[in-house]
Amino acid sequence: MGVSRERRHAGRAIRRERRRRQWWRDVARRLGVELYEWQIDVMVAQERARELGCTFVWVSRRRGGRMVMRKVAEEAGQ
Repeated sequence: MGVSRERRHAGRAIRRERRRRQWWRDVARRLGVELYEWQIDVMVAQERARELGCTFVWVSRRRGGRMVMRKVAEEAGQ
């Protein structure tokens, strides 16, 4: 079982996510809203899901906040 593609590009993805997080934080600050870390996680996950053509389902807090996404195609029954 080789290294997954996500793992291989993990560094790049993490950097991109950090930038995106910062962006959400700035937006929140401008709106005068205090966002919790997990809320930012959810925002970022939803954006990533949209990019990957998945639907974002939930963030599991128990397993270290892993994102759970489901392929839209599967849900459409294709």
